[in-house]
Amino acid sequence: MLTAALRDLHRAHPGEPLIDVRTSCPDLWLNNPWNTPMAQEEDDGVEIIDCHYPLIHQSNQRRTDWV
Repeated sequence: MLTAALRDLHRAHPGEPLIDVRTSCPDLWLNNPWNTPMAQEEDDGVEIIDCHYPLIHQSNQRRTDWV
């Protein structure tokens, strides 16, 4: 989900913003052309956005009535 969101954000705003994605699976981002690793979170202009996808922890455990 996050890889598509990053791609679409860059398509909607070409040339901006620079985004450094940090997840528990860093290898997923190694060759992603839209990910821009940055040095320090404390640098000027860096904004941290904490993203969550809570339903992923319930996948294959909840009943779906729409099937």
